[in-house]
Amino acid sequence: MVVEPFPCARRQPIDDPADIRWIENMISAIAGLIAASGGAVAIAGRDLYADAAPARARALTVMYDAGEVVFGYRDARDGAVVNLVVERLAVAGAGAPRECWRAEVFVEEAEGHTLRGALVEREAAALAEKVVAAVSAGLSAPLPAPGAALARALRAP
Repeated sequence: MVVEPFPCARRQPIDDPADIRWIENMISAIAGLIAASGGAVAIAGRDLYADAAPARARALTVMYDAGEVVFGYRDARDGAVVNLVVERLAVAGAGAPRECWRAEVFVEEAEGHTLRGALVEREAAALAEKVVAAVSAGLSAPLPAPGAALARALRAP
């Protein structure tokens, strides 16, 4: 029997302007969906619109350099707080590292953050489109579990 080591994933800086554009379009689309339902969106723990554009740009630049963008929203229907983590990863295994993008969905609960789902794609564009579709599906789901609906939407083919 041959045992293969589990591939190691390392975050990579998000530095391609096209990838940054997809990430920012995704944040804008989600912000629009949330605002339309009366909720609020935050980046780095601050309301998306509380800071001037230069302050938001600085916060995002730090996250891009770290290879991880974290933002969240409060569902106005029931107050649930959902956090999304988007990462650019290099996965090492046999051969050259492969790049991929991962989005993870966490719901804030009394015990802390609970991972509710994840999605992996090779391209930022594909990931952004699927995350926006999943958020939309989660918001259109009946209460009381919008986070669970979002997680189900992320797992859908």
